[in-house]
Amino acid sequence: MLSLSRWLAMHHWTRLGRCPACMRTAFLFASGSCVSVLAAWSTGLSGFPLLAGSLAAAAFVLLWVGHVFMFSRHATRSRGIVRGQAGGGAISRRTALFAFLKLLLVTAAVTSLPRSLRAQGCNCYSDSDCYCPPDYPQCVFNPSTGEAVCCGANTVGCAGPNLTWCCPSGSQCYGTDGQCMANQ
Repeated sequence: MLSLSRWLAMHHWTRLGRCPACMRTAFLFASGSCVSVLAAWSTGLSGFPLLAGSLAAAAFVLLWVGHVFMFSRHATRSRGIVRGQAGGGAISRRTALFAFLKLLLVTAAVTSLPRSLRAQGCNCYSDSDCYCPPDYPQCVFNPSTGEAVCCGANTVGCAGPNLTWCCPSGSQCYGTDGQCMANQ
C-alpha cells in the first residue's frame, strides 16, 4: 500500500507545471478561496470556519505557486540543455537564474489573466493566424490531446496520450511523461 501511495505522489509531482489548464484552475481556486476568506473575515466570522478556510486558501495558493515554479524550472532547464548542446557550452548560472525569474513572473501573470487576454491562445497547427516564434519555429501537433506546441529548430517534437513536449537534439522521445532518451 505504501508503494501505491508513493507512486501516486510521484505521478502527480512530476506533472506539476506541465498542464496550462491545471495551472489556470489552481489560480482560480487560489484567488476564489482567498476572496472568500477575506469576505468571511470582514463580516466578523471567526473560529474554526475561518481557520479551515484560511488553511484551504493557503493550500490552493501553494498549489498554484508550485505549478508556476515547476513550469519555470522545466522551461529553464530545457532551454539550458538545448542551448548547451547546440552551442557547445552550457549557459551560465546567472543567465539561467535571470531566465528562471523572468519565466516565473511571466507564467504567474499569464495564468492569472483571463484566457481572452492571452496572446498565445492559438493553435499553431490549425489556426491560420497563429505561428511559432523564430526561436521555436517547429510546430508539433499532438492528435491525442488536440494541442500543438512550438519546439526549437534542432529539437525533437514528442506527443504522448496526455502530454506534448520537446526533446533536445541528439535524443529521442521516450515514454509518455515528457522523458527524453539520448541516442546511442
